[in-house]
Amino acid sequence: MSATPAGGPALRRSGVRQVAGALFSDRYALILGFFGFVMRGVDNWAHLGGFAGGFLAGVLLDPRKEESGNHRLAAVVCLGLTVASIVASLVIPVPGLR
Repeated sequence: MSATPAGGPALRRSGVRQVAGALFSDRYALILGFFGFVMRGVDNWAHLGGFAGGFLAGVLLDPRKEESGNHRLAAVVCLGLTVASIVASLVIPVPGLR
């Protein structure tokens, strides 16, 4: 057993973090972006919007800063928008589908 506290040096060197770092590296994103341009039917604008939204969320909700009221407010707003988008996807009909 390790005597390091949660989030200590042992956690930072774990294999899980190394695998996750490899899966979500810039190289992985570039390879998938390349396939998105090569394959038909991929909405690259949606992917770029996702990258931009993720970057913006990372900047606004910096995990290295202590959580504040603004973080909680942003989390509640994001949760509300997520629920609203799921409900809208179930209620609003898609043109051409029956």
